[in-house]
Amino acid sequence: MYRCLQHEMPSPLESVSRKTGVLTYDMKLLTPMVGGGVESWKPDLFCPVRIQSIKGILRFWWRTMQNIQRYDVLIANENTLWGCSRNASRVAINVEIKARPEIVKLERDERDRVQYGDLHPYVLFPLQGQKGMDRFTLIRSMKFRLVIRCPESEWETVDKCMTLWVLFGGLGARTRRGCGSLYCSKVMEEFQSGEDVWEFLEGFTRKGSPDFASSHYPSLSNCRFAWSEIDVQGEADPIGIWSDFLDKYYRFRQGPGVGRDTKDNKRPGRTRWPEADTIRDITGIYGNHVPMHPARPWFPRGAYGLPIETEFRNDSTDPVDIKFRLRPPKDLGDRWPSPVILKIIKLSSSSRFLKACLILNHRLPDEIVLFQDNSVLHTLKPDEMPLAYSGKTMPSNAPLSSGQSPYDALIDKLGLQEGR
Repeated sequence: MYRCLQHEMPSPLESVSRKTGVLTYDMKLLTPMVGGGVESWKPDLFCPVRIQSIKGILRFWWRTMQNIQRYDVLIANENTLWGCSRNASRVAINVEIKARPEIVKLERDERDRVQYGDLHPYVLFPLQGQKGMDRFTLIRSMKFRLVIRCPESEWETVDKCMTLWVLFGGLGARTRRGCGSLYCSKVMEEFQSGEDVWEFLEGFTRKGSPDFASSHYPSLSNCRFAWSEIDVQGEADPIGIWSDFLDKYYRFRQGPGVGRDTKDNKRPGRTRWPEADTIRDITGIYGNHVPMHPARPWFPRGAYGLPIETEFRNDSTDPVDIKFRLRPPKDLGDRWPSPVILKIIKLSSSSRFLKACLILNHRLPDEIVLFQDNSVLHTLKPDEMPLAYSGKTMPSNAPLSSGQSPYDALIDKLGLQEGR
């Protein structure tokens, strides 16, 4: 019989007078898990659910629940509950894998391209660049039990962290685009509709909290949540529902006929977003594409996360494989994680799902730069920043309307209704 158990001992520093209790959650995967092991992009097939990873995930969701603007106070409170180098955590976790995980291996074809099968390539495209690997192992399904020991005074807080993880998080990589999504019947008992989820999220907004897109860390206070509800006839296929949702996102970002023009041979044509023409203006590299986008100079897709890579590929006149990278400056780190979380959520009813978009309240970096190789090419001016959409004119067939927020456009093109 296959069994994998991981135990974490309760802290010996915990006061014996503090009453502790146990929270138990039976979990299962809804969508495939990518990576999650010690080595990037590779799962640990014997013990795929790592306690250290769960602790990090729950810490993240704990932080989104807070409304503390002083960073030192936020970190002190976080370390008190979850632990740090100076004090042990009040939370101890045990994991038991209940059955052997179902494994799927993605192969490469004769042209060295990853074959994704029924999985959407847009969310898994980073695998294409892992040239040193001839196949990729994903965990397609898995069941496990999570046992959490903590002081009873922290039960409600820890249970809310678990609820947020089940609703909007996952296991492994690419969870903000729905990989490794989870279901727990105990958690989902109170959620029968998208309105129930929105009501839960509204409870985290406090008086005086930062307006949307202005919090210094990812926050649920004044976040945005939109969804569409579907009732499945017959046996539910979570991966199919997820893939259909991702396809709308792909078409919005760069799909022919929505994010890009379509050439006569039905291949993707020129982008309908302004970034490429903005880069052409900055660099003077035109090729056979003279800058013409009316909204330039502007980089709206940075609102969905950084870095963003733009590549001018070889054609009859364009330079060969010139790559540009939009990101925060080096002293702020390479990434600004996307505040946009795209998920499918299985409701308490066995046949009902949500296609959901959560946009956390998180301000953009104060400075965003365009790199070519390792050299700074351009620092974005205020009217070029992703959320500087006021007054921008877009073509009639573009993914965004003139003067429209990138977040409003995303919700609209995904066909979702937003909680108000």
